[in-house]
Amino acid sequence: MTRDADLDQTFYHGLVGKANLNLGCGRNHELGFINLDKSPNVGADVVCDLETALEEGPKWENKFDFVLASHVIEHINNTYGLMEWIWKALKPGGKVMIVVPHAATDVAFCDITHVKYFVPSTFAGFCQEHFEQDSHGNYDPMMNFNFGIDRIEVIPYKEFWGDPELEFKIKHWWNVVMEIRAILVKKEMPE
Repeated sequence: MTRDADLDQTFYHGLVGKANLNLGCGRNHELGFINLDKSPNVGADVVCDLETALEEGPKWENKFDFVLASHVIEHINNTYGLMEWIWKALKPGGKVMIVVPHAATDVAFCDITHVKYFVPSTFAGFCQEHFEQDSHGNYDPMMNFNFGIDRIEVIPYKEFWGDPELEFKIKHWWNVVMEIRAILVKKEMPE
């Protein structure tokens, strides 16, 4: 799927800060960002495999105001590891924009490099408050990060724009929503 860069920029307008990171940039380099990709052949500023970024990637701590991850995390098996790495790299209150194909689309399943599938409620899984505390008051031990949801938008295919039955069709039809765009904000870990 070709990324709609103009729509991305409209969506993240106002989120860009002084220090910004574009993950999995491919050849879509963003001005004012550090552009990162695993391929050494795309002219990225930094070469890093996001699958192992937590262990082997740059050790950026509280460096970025904004991280763009457009059509990236659906390719990552170690989602928790990547989200922890992003959380560490963000400044307190920093935001990450995650763009993924909606799970109820052919696009999500036709790309054999996709290993994860997303619906809007998936993003609650990146928030500690979503999980119940155990008897010791601890949250999910696999999550060494915590985000809050700023907003989530579903982007329908153009033929559904303005459709008065859009909500019904999103719930019951296939290939209505092209992608999901989620803005998450870095939060402190719960005590």
